[in-house]
Amino acid sequence: MADQEDQDDGGKGAPASIEEQQYMDFPPSSLHSYVPEQPEISLDAESMKMLTSLPLYGEPLCTNESIIAHVKSVKGILESLLRRNDWLKVDEYLTKIVSENYLNSYSAISGVPMSEINQAHPELALLARRQHVYDLLVEGKYDEASDYYNANVAILEKCRSKRVRTASSDLKVLISNRTAAVNNDVDTGMAIKDYIYLYYPIFRPDIRKRNFGRKPHELWEFAWRKSTVSGFRCFACHKVFKHKKLTMIESHLKGDRTDDITACPAVTENVLSRLQLALDTGAAGRLSRKIERGRMSRDTQSTGDEHPSPDGEEDGRGDGCTDSAGPSNAVPAC
Repeated sequence: MADQEDQDDGGKGAPASIEEQQYMDFPPSSLHSYVPEQPEISLDAESMKMLTSLPLYGEPLCTNESIIAHVKSVKGILESLLRRNDWLKVDEYLTKIVSENYLNSYSAISGVPMSEINQAHPELALLARRQHVYDLLVEGKYDEASDYYNANVAILEKCRSKRVRTASSDLKVLISNRTAAVNNDVDTGMAIKDYIYLYYPIFRPDIRKRNFGRKPHELWEFAWRKSTVSGFRCFACHKVFKHKKLTMIESHLKGDRTDDITACPAVTENVLSRLQLALDTGAAGRLSRKIERGRMSRDTQSTGDEHPSPDGEEDGRGDGCTDSAGPSNAVPAC
């Protein structure tokens, strides 16, 4: 079942710890600095300022070429900001992404303006801002951390996501206690990109492409696979499931605790709706192909002609997009 966090009215419940809610198998660093997965062109400060101040696109995304160019530009700038650990600029750019790409997105919260990051995507808003507070605490800048929290994070205490409200409150406690030993269990840079991929599929055009004549399985919309490790990583909570089939993410998102698959603490009703649609679409497509193969087989038997078999589309067990090169300013090959 989806957590009521994303549709509740702000009611208070027993808060779960950040560690329980955002567990993953990646080793944290002291500052939890984001390490890019592949090198890219370095931009100087002046170029970065100019690029981040421009509109994300200047013409309608009406062709494959314009979409690809748009994706490359946005992902390249975001990757550069993450590389610099410039969380203030990251937050500013994420706000721009949300405000200018809402027509190509899913909202994490229903019934709110999709272009408003604090309402439609409070978790995305929290990620960079919380990391900036963590860095200030580690540096011993407690007053600056408190001022920044009041100006930029306190607004999230009133959002409709219980998970974000809890995380915001926990952060406020750290500031009040002047805690310098911050242990963030989530790779902030990776979590930001996971979130973008989940709610802004335009930035993952690879899931629409064919791989060796096959289409990626529908469930790759919700997960990522490392090329060197079997298993997958959930885009919603960032947990890694090693040596597990992709189909297990259905149990993870739906909260079916089977085969050591834990329930996803970050799933929303919107994600569950998309999951069911993806499953239904995939099942319908496979049934259609099965019927078509049967028809072609009967035609072959009746006429003696040999028909080439249709392109085999992925039935959902192994193939999919990987991050062998990692998300970057280049469109992933898939």
